[in-house]
Amino acid sequence: MTRSPASDAFPRNPTVEDVEFLYSQLAQKSGKSNKIKGGKISKNLEVPGDSLWSHAQGLGRFSDFFFMTHSREDQQRGRIVIIDRKKAKVLNEIRTPHKGLNHAGGIQIVADSYAFVPLNGSNGCAIVAYDLSPVYSKKTADPKPITLNVDFKKTSAGSVGITHLPDGDGGYFYVMAVGRAKTINIYKSNSVPFTSSQCVFDWVFQHEFTDQSFEAINLFTQQDGRIFMIGMQSEQVSIGGFEIGAKDDYMKIFEIDIEQKSLSNLGRTHDVRIRHTKGMAANTKALKMIPGIGTVANGLAKGIAAHFRYASSVRVRSNGAFEVCVGQRNFDPGGDYFYNWIR
Repeated sequence: MTRSPASDAFPRNPTVEDVEFLYSQLAQKSGKSNKIKGGKISKNLEVPGDSLWSHAQGLGRFSDFFFMTHSREDQQRGRIVIIDRKKAKVLNEIRTPHKGLNHAGGIQIVADSYAFVPLNGSNGCAIVAYDLSPVYSKKTADPKPITLNVDFKKTSAGSVGITHLPDGDGGYFYVMAVGRAKTINIYKSNSVPFTSSQCVFDWVFQHEFTDQSFEAINLFTQQDGRIFMIGMQSEQVSIGGFEIGAKDDYMKIFEIDIEQKSLSNLGRTHDVRIRHTKGMAANTKALKMIPGIGTVANGLAKGIAAHFRYASSVRVRSNGAFEVCVGQRNFDPGGDYFYNWIR
């Protein structure tokens, strides 16, 4: 049995010695294709043939498991999927807690013990931290959802990133970024663990991009107290104005200054193009799930394979190194799912 990480009164990721250096190292790495056997449970994740907006959105590793979010346009709730990495099979699939919030978005894993998930839908939005400790005790157990108390500035949430800073009195507070389309909203908590009902996230500032949006945003604290945000995006492939897939994938790095209320792009020299499709064949089966596209040339099938557009996250490991998970849009009709793990 995989052991749960040591508990901490204030759950947080390790601080990183040099975020920009480790970020730049990702450009030198590439992942290879890995297959997950969906089995019977993945049948619950099969999407209707007429739905373009039901797909995986977040994918991250915690210990020997993967945590996936899956949005369902045709249902009232999204899905959380727990996967055994070593056995490459789906262990569990559960509904998200809030009715009407069926879009489960881009995630961040914290301390291998919690998964932060943004939920969005007809009833507004929410940020939920899933306590992963039950999975360590029993692989098929449900993680426990904790809905955070957030003073939302904008009632939509497609991605979330979170990190921490010392509060000057021996404690910590959290800094959280919530993204949707071209907007990033930054929040700051009081000096209380997010596991407590007394923890409150207040809005600090909003940043509007003019020409870019991100499918996932993850935050990291450097040892000198600087906060960085890594955003993941894909170039979309469209026919007649309709998105049918993704092409190239990129990561961009920004610095967040909570005092100056600023989010600064560190420049195009820091852009990293992830070469993650090594060993991955074009996934032509998945094309059949999109009406009218099954007869398109096989080359377009690459747009359905693993991309940041569908499922991704950056994780900081205990030694301070980064790793990236990126997955394909949906489970194949046969129940399999392909992903890349870049480390």
